[in-house]
Amino acid sequence: MELFVYGSIGDIPRDEWDGWFGSDYPFLGYDFLLGLETADCTTVKSGWAPFHLVLREGGVAIGAAPGFLKEHSYGEYVVGLGLGRRLASAGA
Repeated sequence: MELFVYGSIGDIPRDEWDGWFGSDYPFLGYDFLLGLETADCTTVKSGWAPFHLVLREGGVAIGAAPGFLKEHSYGEYVVGLGLGRRLASAGA
């Protein structure tokens, strides 16, 4: 088995990805993830770098998972921007 990491959903064959996630939950769909990248919502520049995983055995995908590498705390529900600024100004 080999684990492949993809920096863009566009690097993974659409039919392979949608074969895993289908259309029951649109937020895992190929078109939705590609739309996020195209709109610069999930890019290195936005701080949400795509990091999609596909597990292959003998060249055949046997598992997949969407993922992102996050480089900041903007948009966190637990740690709001205001709290982050207050902590930073307090030297925390």
